[in-house]
Amino acid sequence: MAIGIRRRRVIADLTTVSWDQVSTVGLALIVMGLVVTGRLVPRATVERLLADRDQRNAYLERHIDAQQAVKSELVSQNSELLGTARLSAALLQAVAPTPRETHAVPSEE
Repeated sequence: MAIGIRRRRVIADLTTVSWDQVSTVGLALIVMGLVVTGRLVPRATVERLLADRDQRNAYLERHIDAQQAVKSELVSQNSELLGTARLSAALLQAVAPTPRETHAVPSEE
């Protein structure tokens, strides 16, 4: 999308030039200026950069999918552990002696 906007800017810049007054040196300077400012880039370079971007996006999408899978697995494991922990707490509370049933020796203070 940005490439299309950049092309329109280059074309707009080129249409403002009075071509009947431009010499060969002037034309070379215009082309050199477009290359130096990055407005005129070889197609192979653009395709290579776009391919790199696409590969990076695909890698990041795979990485995000893997992270989501790990997170969902952790959520399910935590849910199972939470159920077990609640059961264990209920059992310990049921088995725990009440303060009246303690077998501790009263302190002599």
